[in-house]
Amino acid sequence: MKFSIKEILTISSLIIFGGLIAFGIFLFEKSDKQPSNNIDKDTLTENNEQRQTNENQTIPYSISIEKEQHGIISINYPVMSGFSDSQVQISFNNAVKQTVENEVNISATDNYPANWYEAVEVHIVKQSENFISILISKNAYKGGAHDTGVESSAFNYDLRNNKVLVLKNIFRENVDYLSILSKATYNDLIAEYEEKTYGDWFQEGTSPKDENFDAVTFSEQGLEIYFDDYQIGSYASAILGPITISYGTVKEYLNPESVVATQFLR
Repeated sequence: MKFSIKEILTISSLIIFGGLIAFGIFLFEKSDKQPSNNIDKDTLTENNEQRQTNENQTIPYSISIEKEQHGIISINYPVMSGFSDSQVQISFNNAVKQTVENEVNISATDNYPANWYEAVEVHIVKQSENFISILISKNAYKGGAHDTGVESSAFNYDLRNNKVLVLKNIFRENVDYLSILSKATYNDLIAEYEEKTYGDWFQEGTSPKDENFDAVTFSEQGLEIYFDDYQIGSYASAILGPITISYGTVKEYLNPESVVATQFLR
């Protein structure tokens, strides 16, 4: 059978048209089964915004570290800026600087050997909208075989109530918090080190006394307890901590209204 050129062109057109229709149906069915690119982008944007809201809680201030050198004395301390309540900001800055300066035991105006020094440094453990937790470390050399060792203390400030945050205030009233911290700390140390070597050191250095727990900071992980050189071991042992006690471990003893409990036990 022979077809004219006109008939061949007509048949070819029909085949092409039919193919286009079939391809269009295929694309329609595929798009119906998969979400569009626009929906994916919108969903991704919403998820990112939500993640940033959850993970990056805005802290309404900034902290810088100021350094001062006075002869053989070197200190640094945090300075707050940008806080909405100027009185809180002033009170915090004054209190923390005074605390750091009180750690210095020698006078910059006296004459000492050139190799003597005293240094006080700070480390921001946690800053939130409700409180700031700071570790203060002091070290000095005043002659002899080696330096005096590291001495640690904590400075915690309640921004919500504009006052220094004392350790006992994060616990419920009438709770023997020193005994609780003493037992938990001792057990953690014994589990990690040889009792035969350090048992007596640990017993004395973690006994329930205020001076043994004056370097407790508040981190995301829990109560961070730091030690001085010679507190729970010899200078050579260099056991300084921290020992971390999770908030869950002491949850029943914490004051639920304290800034620490409201921050970490929501």
